[in-house]
Amino acid sequence: MELLAKRGATPDILHSSNNDDKAGALENARVASDFAHKFSERQVRMQLRTREDLAS
Repeated sequence: MELLAKRGATPDILHSSNNDDKAGALENARVASDFAHKFSERQVRMQLRTREDLAS
């Protein structure tokens, strides 16, 4: 966390699911959605690089 803070990055933090806090559940859904989007973008870039490497 210290290294991220020094770099100006603010990590997303999941809220506990052990309560009935709807705001926390909504925030967790947002965090999960953002992560899935970033992961899929990275996966596409990785596949493109692999194809380029195989073609050369």
